[in-house]
Amino acid sequence: MKILNKLKSYLSVYAEWKSYAGFVLTKYLFMHFKELYLRDDVDFTRSCDFSINTDDKKMHELKRNLDKQSVKLINTMIDRQKYIHTHNLIATGIFDKTELNIQKKISVRKYKKQYPLTGSYPVETFIYHNGLALVPQDIVDKASGLAAIDAGAFRGDSAIILSTEYKFGEIFSFEPEDKNFEILSLVKSEYNLTNVQTVKYGLGRNNKYSYITGEGLGQALSATNHGSKRVQTTSIDIFSKEHDLNVGLIKMDIEGSEYDAIVGASAVIKKFKPILLISIYHNSKDFFEIKPMIQKLNSKYRLKIRKINPYSLTNEVVLIAY
Repeated sequence: MKILNKLKSYLSVYAEWKSYAGFVLTKYLFMHFKELYLRDDVDFTRSCDFSINTDDKKMHELKRNLDKQSVKLINTMIDRQKYIHTHNLIATGIFDKTELNIQKKISVRKYKKQYPLTGSYPVETFIYHNGLALVPQDIVDKASGLAAIDAGAFRGDSAIILSTEYKFGEIFSFEPEDKNFEILSLVKSEYNLTNVQTVKYGLGRNNKYSYITGEGLGQALSATNHGSKRVQTTSIDIFSKEHDLNVGLIKMDIEGSEYDAIVGASAVIKKFKPILLISIYHNSKDFFEIKPMIQKLNSKYRLKIRKINPYSLTNEVVLIAY
């Protein structure tokens, strides 16, 4: 027993030393090689998913009928996932010239002064409007007065943009997490977003209960009880029918639950052909399967894929359909 305890003690000391050594090494690398940063667990987990689930058939189907810029981006994203999968230290030199130039030009400073309550100022929202800024203006104009679904409202950044920069009718901002919803509601009131309706539901295939997992921007819904909080979910189809909505826009960034939420919006997509701004970067299923599904639901859509945050290697990739 004494030998076992002593062994445990040695292992504990070794673990502490290894952790400290890793910290020192990382700090050294940051000081001497400022163009490197440490890969985080989320990036690695995601790269494993893409490494396992990427094949030629899926790539071909995803690229079918897309423009050259979309096809190039798809190739770049897959190459970057491979790189992240095999490197603990990520070189910022992977960013291309376009991304580096945009990084120098854009700023969200004015939004930080204008909307201090949100505490969140993502480039993809305040600069690119979650992809809506890349939709032809005549298409956007046709959605004026129609309902907008803001799925994954977080703390109100997207609600601010949709309410102040566009002419939608009612905007339904869905956010199931307690603290985020509290701030979202405060943002709506404080900034007089009169056409925003806050909805404390998650979105999925149907009415059910789910569980919140993760923290902060990475919070997601899970069907199994591994989370800290049980929340009510609904579907866009059910909600739209209950409120008799004519939907002109669906913006969706819900941390990997997008596929199920699109299934739950099938009737709305078929009937109304709303503008779609759908995040597809959280997992390989979303990345490869949402675009073909939307094409099957409504063949009249024009589709393109864009990355709307030049500071991230693989995040904020959206499918834009109109």
